[in-house]
Amino acid sequence: MSKFDKIIGYSAVKKELKQIADTLKNREVYAKLGVSSPRGLLLYGEPGVGKSLMASAVIEESGRKAFVCRKDQPNGDFVKVIKATFEKAIENAPSIVLLDDMDKFANGDERHPDAEEYVTVQSCIDEAKGKEVFVLATVNNMRCLPRSLHRAGRFDRVIEIDTPRGKDALAIIAHYLKNKKVVDNVDAKTIARIMDGRSCAELETVINEAGLYAGYERADFITMEHFMEALMRTVFDVPAASDELEDEDFYSSLDDVSIASTYQINSLYAYCQQQGIDMISVAAATPEEIAEWEDLSMSSYDIYIAEDTSIKEVVRGNPAVVFLEDGIVKFKSS
Repeated sequence: MSKFDKIIGYSAVKKELKQIADTLKNREVYAKLGVSSPRGLLLYGEPGVGKSLMASAVIEESGRKAFVCRKDQPNGDFVKVIKATFEKAIENAPSIVLLDDMDKFANGDERHPDAEEYVTVQSCIDEAKGKEVFVLATVNNMRCLPRSLHRAGRFDRVIEIDTPRGKDALAIIAHYLKNKKVVDNVDAKTIARIMDGRSCAELETVINEAGLYAGYERADFITMEHFMEALMRTVFDVPAASDELEDEDFYSSLDDVSIASTYQINSLYAYCQQQGIDMISVAAATPEEIAEWEDLSMSSYDIYIAEDTSIKEVVRGNPAVVFLEDGIVKFKSS
């Protein structure tokens, strides 16, 4: 089993990573063509999307020894660690240097492109040129890095790892559900839709949290209600339900809204799903999307959320469609 098989979804990214690993493992094939492996690979994206797993897959499939560098020393001492890591890699070439969470090398989350740590990394990469040292880095926030560091010649491949969507999200959810005892009506598509744009780590956490709710209730299976409760609590930060919780309590934070956030729309959508209310969420709808709904004789909106209209009244009216247009939530009743 290939290490890449452990990466669920992300087929296009995996294809590119496999190619890079092949260039590192089979250098002679590419040398015959007069070409060489990329000098470096940088994977960037939000925390929890699997960058470290992908980096590990490249290392394992390449067959090269890897030397890992993470920020675990004070700034002055860490510069020495960076230099020592590259020196070991050169001594053991062909090899790989993994710069894990490289955007954390200097001053936390602040942007300091001229920091000594980044200057040192650039210098070490340049010194390793032609010495069969491949540099692999993971980054959460590209804005923290100087442009000169991630230019071609230092990192020839820069790949964005986005949060899973569509088929990728469904595949990841199905993977995490595989060994869980769930009822037949658990809808992976609904979970994927509500969690659209969330990281792989968040998907895993919600599914596990649902199981914890089921276990606490001593239930034999995890139900859709458990998943909705986990979604509401973990993702949307809505307080856990209790016997004393009334509708008024749930809506207290959603009443009298004139400017609605995506959080409010998702929270409302999750609640409607939990209660069996038919509602389609179109957050931040484009004019083209709105036009499509108008073609379905939905050109007028029955309810506008304004200072004198509360979301709880809309839910009780059983809405079918919710739009976020120009910062205003608009509902179309069924």
